[in-house]
Amino acid sequence: MSLLSTQSAYLQNGDALDAIRQSQNRVQSISLIHQKLYSGTNVASIDMPAYIGDLINYLRDCFDTGARRIRFEQLVEPIKMDLAQAVPLGLILNEGITNAIKYAFPEKDGEVIVALQVIGDETVMLTIADNGRGLPDGFDIKAASSLGMEMIKALSKQLGGSFKIKGNSGVTLTIEFPLEKVLHSARAVGLYN
Repeated sequence: MSLLSTQSAYLQNGDALDAIRQSQNRVQSISLIHQKLYSGTNVASIDMPAYIGDLINYLRDCFDTGARRIRFEQLVEPIKMDLAQAVPLGLILNEGITNAIKYAFPEKDGEVIVALQVIGDETVMLTIADNGRGLPDGFDIKAASSLGMEMIKALSKQLGGSFKIKGNSGVTLTIEFPLEKVLHSARAVGLYN
């Protein structure tokens, strides 16, 4: 983070500065996972509701969403996730939430909903939805080639999951992936206490 901050002090190009800031946010999303991991009594799993709340608060501050009146709702089940899945999921969350903040609301006012839930016995579903302006006309997920979109696609594959995006009224990004050492806290009683 310090190296990126130092580099940004020497840049004049707006696109380059934006790229540095996006990289800082990606690094911070991983840093928050490690803070959660090492601050708790269990170094084997990440408490996802606390982590997602911290990440949202960090991005809220970075983009001054209060002044733009962007609200966040978290619908996150009490899931503890192993580091191998928490890191790619954290990066996906960072990209999805950042895209919603930056592109969904050209004017003020809007809402971003972040949901993480266990569906069935073996699947987790992440949803990031906004009530903004939606996807541009002619948007094709297969042809989308921004770094953020490519990261989301690659990280979804890394999780062994499927990635879908809809853009009717707002944008809804959904990723479903198989459970891998993921524990719903109700199912984990006694295992991690």
